[in-house]
Formats: sequence, C-alpha cells, structure tokens
Amino acid sequence: MKIRIVLVVFAALGLGALGAFLTLKPSDGDAERVRTEGQALIGGPFQLIDHTGRTVTDADFRGQF
Repeated sequence: MKIRIVLVVFAALGLGALGAFLTLKPSDGDAERVRTEGQALIGGPFQLIDHTGRTVTDADFRGQF
C-alpha cells in the first residue's frame, strides 16, 4: 500500500515536471530572422551636440584615443 502511494506521487511529480517543461521551453519557430545587408559605416566625420549645448565634432577628439 505504501509503495503504491510513493509511485503515484512520483508519477504525478514527473507529469508535472514534463508539463512545466513543455509549457515553459522557448519555441524556435516564433523568432523573426534578422537580415543584414552591406557593412556598417564605423568611424568617419560626425557633428553632435553635447549636454551643455556645445557642438562637438570628430576634430575635437583627434589624437586623444
């Protein structure tokens, strides 16, 4: 009798774990694929405005880094 209760408890825990795994696993089919074309333009001249309102260009940083 006691072994039957233990088996039922383990079976219930196993089914619960299986259900949680199937419910919570990430699905691979729903993610969108990202397409990229060309190359990123890294570097080059720029002109920005800092937090004080002053215009900052790439010339301000030449030779510092």
